[in-house]
Amino acid sequence: YIGMFTLFDKIWDKISIYLNIFNRDHSPSNKASIKNSPSGVIQQAQQIVNISHHTQPRIDVVDYGGSGGADGTFVIFKIKNDGGEAAIDIQGELAADDIQIGNIFNTIHNLSSGQTSQSISYPYHNTEFFTRQLVNPRIVFRYKAADGRSFATGRTIVQESRADGRYNIHTRLGSYFEESVSN
Repeated sequence: YIGMFTLFDKIWDKISIYLNIFNRDHSPSNKASIKNSPSGVIQQAQQIVNISHHTQPRIDVVDYGGSGGADGTFVIFKIKNDGGEAAIDIQGELAADDIQIGNIFNTIHNLSSGQTSQSISYPYHNTEFFTRQLVNPRIVFRYKAADGRSFATGRTIVQESRADGRYNIHTRLGSYFEESVSN
C-alpha cells in the first residue's frame, strides 16, 4: 500500500503543477504556493508581461467610420490611449504591403492614459486605398513614451469593392496589432 500512496503523491504533484499553470488567482494567499512550484516561475513571468502592457502607452482606434459624397471619401476616427502612461508625438499612416501614406493627421503631441483624441478625418479618395485592391491594408500609429521608447500599433483595414471599380474603406475595423520597433 505504501507504493500506491507514493505513486498517488507523484500524480497529485503533477496535477497540482498543471492546475497552477492555468490558475488565474494571484491573491496573496496563493503567492507562497505559486513561488514554490515550477509553474510559479511561469506565472510570475506572465504577471510581468501583463504589467508591462499597463505601464506603457497603447494607442488604438475608437469611433471608426467613413463618409462619402461630392466632397470626397473620408475615413473618420478617434484614437485612444489604453495604456498606463502618456503617448508622445503620435503620428498616423495608412499602409499596405507596397505603399505607405504618412501624416494622415497632424501630430498629436501628448495623449494621456485613458484620453481620447478629437475626431480625425482623412480624405483617401485621391489615394491607392480608393483606386485599387491592396494587400494587407492597415492604419498604423507611431509614438513614444516619455522616456523615449518607441511603439507602433494599429488595425488592419477592410476594403470593400464598389460597382464603379473603386474601393471604400469598410467601417468595420480589422485586427489590432503591434509592430516591432527598435529603440
